[in-house]
Amino acid sequence: MVNTGERIGETADYVEYYAHESYIEKAEETIINLLKENLSKMKMLDIGVGGGRTTLHFAHLVKEYVGIDYDENMIYACRKRFPDFDNTVSFLPADARSMNIFEDGFFDFILFSVNGIDYVSHKERLKALREIKRVGKKGGYFLFSSHNLNYVDNIFAPKYSVLRRSKNLGERLKALLWILLNHNAKRLKTQDYSMIRDEMYFHRLKWVIAGGWRRFRRYDNRPNYYIKPKAQIKQLENIGFRSIKVYSMEGEEIKNIGEDNTKSDNWLHYFCEI
Repeated sequence: MVNTGERIGETADYVEYYAHESYIEKAEETIINLLKENLSKMKMLDIGVGGGRTTLHFAHLVKEYVGIDYDENMIYACRKRFPDFDNTVSFLPADARSMNIFEDGFFDFILFSVNGIDYVSHKERLKALREIKRVGKKGGYFLFSSHNLNYVDNIFAPKYSVLRRSKNLGERLKALLWILLNHNAKRLKTQDYSMIRDEMYFHRLKWVIAGGWRRFRRYDNRPNYYIKPKAQIKQLENIGFRSIKVYSMEGEEIKNIGEDNTKSDNWLHYFCEI
């Protein structure tokens, strides 16, 4: 995870939840298959490793694996979860925007999964991408996922539906508050990127109860960065990444990027050369 200004893994429940995840995204599986002949020769950096979900699928395939996370509690959880790996696997506390512990061009393959890069501002996002470019080896690879702004109609539609049809006053007020906290869908469509409060963590009410209102306000209601695919490609190209490919949530490459063929995925995966 990227540093959002506070530690977000302070409750045991939060860490425990992520320390038991074991799934793999279909796009991640696609990239494993694309790189399978070379992974054994690669040094890999796994940014925002969380509780080690991706460690399960990548660490045994690569020459050297380093998982980092801003939240030290997550790092402790990973070390506890994977005590039997040899010295080719390590977990370190680090911030994606400032990875001074690593030399230039050290990693052959860098992963930043589950939209981890979307938790900071536009300026800080660019800083993280430049730092990733620095620690990545020329000719290496970078894979990450990010929220898709072309999906915006699907985000707003349920809220408008609640306002029009729900007989529950509380639900209607909650939907109205959400809409007021965000720009309207029509306006968002004119932008290349925007911060949206998408309620990603609202269903984890026990985290809110354990952490209190202050933590709820800071984390569960924090906005996420959404960007249009064409703008994301341009953003990467401006920093120096090359041969950029876009993959759907189903792990299929999307060619001829446009609004119509990218509006059905809330997330998109980007795979590029460093």
